[in-house]
Amino acid sequence: MNVLLPLFVGLLAGAVAGKTAAAPVKRSVNLAVGVLGASIGAFLFAPLGLAARGLFGSLATAALGAFLLLFAVGLVRRTT
Repeated sequence: MNVLLPLFVGLLAGAVAGKTAAAPVKRSVNLAVGVLGASIGAFLFAPLGLAARGLFGSLATAALGAFLLLFAVGLVRRTT
């Protein structure tokens, strides 16, 4: 179960970020964006003393990280 929960949170976060960013992509891409977003969110918020607690906290951290990831990818795509 400890392996499946981060994947589930990543899938949800990627789906939320994908819908908000209006980027129609496959579920596998949403999962990757969500999992990477969770890592980015944890990396950025930990030095600020903001730690995710529980399912909602993990989902919020992952979704914010996924938004940041999609924003950064959008910036790179515009400049190239």
